[in-house]
Amino acid sequence: MAVPCVVGLSDPYTHSRVVKALRARPEYECIDAEDAGKAAAKVKHGALWLEYEDLPFDKLVHHMDTLLGNSYCIRKGLIRKSQMAYCIRKYLSKNPDSVLKTAVPETYLFELDDPYYFEEAMNEVFEVAQELQENESIEDAHLTKKWILKPSITNKGAEVFVFDSLEQLRNMFEERYERLCASDDEEEQGEDGDEGSGNGDVPVGAISGAAADGNLAHIREWVMQRYVSNPLTLFGGRKFHIRTYVLSVANIKVYVYREMLALFAADAYDDTDLSSRCHITNTCVQADSPAFREEDAVRRFWNLAEVVPQAALEGVFESIKTVTAEVFRSVCHEVTVFQPMRNLFELYGLDYLVDSNYNVHFLEANAFPDFRQTGEQLSSLIDNLFTQTIAVALDPFFSLPPHPAPDMHLVLELALRGAAK
Repeated sequence: MAVPCVVGLSDPYTHSRVVKALRARPEYECIDAEDAGKAAAKVKHGALWLEYEDLPFDKLVHHMDTLLGNSYCIRKGLIRKSQMAYCIRKYLSKNPDSVLKTAVPETYLFELDDPYYFEEAMNEVFEVAQELQENESIEDAHLTKKWILKPSITNKGAEVFVFDSLEQLRNMFEERYERLCASDDEEEQGEDGDEGSGNGDVPVGAISGAAADGNLAHIREWVMQRYVSNPLTLFGGRKFHIRTYVLSVANIKVYVYREMLALFAADAYDDTDLSSRCHITNTCVQADSPAFREEDAVRRFWNLAEVVPQAALEGVFESIKTVTAEVFRSVCHEVTVFQPMRNLFELYGLDYLVDSNYNVHFLEANAFPDFRQTGEQLSSLIDNLFTQTIAVALDPFFSLPPHPAPDMHLVLELALRGAAK
């Protein structure tokens, strides 16, 4: 009897490919669900591949031997930037020789929602403030120490800001605060029956990605991370980051998918122009531009061998596997912020930057990554990812004969609490 698998994902690109991968396997009965919650309620033996909000975690807890879900319930220690930074800092205090000491840029938590308290907030990150003050005496813009500010809970390049002075940072928060106040006023006018004027003359790039729909309106938790100022640049001197898909299974095996993506900025890198989009490599920020070309923005990592020695690419991949294992190791025992369960699995998108010396720097981890950024030309990489995810995560759980998954590299295996099945 085929194993029922309920699939209900909001993104058509991802949904269709998961359905395709499951239907290629006669051992599974794929239930393409419009009403995911209703369909999931009928299944006690099978798999649920749903949006996080639709997963019935209570039911999954009570059917741990027969029901499989596609996301951990608690994993903010991995995907929330501030929590991740805390976990890594704590891990390094006990493991000072870990590769994370050099692979993770120096990171600080920064809390601010009203620029009136800017100086007070900077006192909490005095190391950053001191460097920014020292930058004032440096005339050559190439030599200043640069930092990048990111909201703790977002992805897709939203509200990312590169700076090398206190004035730049203060102005950013003041301008942001003014926009939000103006937006609140417009909403109040709209409630009174007046027509709002929209975003008005918001500077290009000031609001991007998830910020455009108002989800970032009242963010007060950020991280400041030392900016990697010497990125490897290719194809017209453009910066890029590597999107690595990582599969975490049960509690816990961690696999790195060999087929990675190289996501390029739109413009040639210039470390003296901090307002330029040459610093932002996320395709979500670029896709709205009329000049956007998918083949220039998204490339298969291994095709970089056109301009990078194959041995160097292999070295980067090995470094990514090593760092990924340590990243997961750093959160695995932090049970309040990361709780893998034996009947759950999850796919993450980990972002890495390679510098001009081919050193690998871990930037962040994203749950439910945007597979659409792969585009149509490289969609076979995602098809293969889901096919091999089924082989690694679903087949063993349902005691099915093993299927090959040659691109899934096991990098970490631990027996955490409750691991026995």
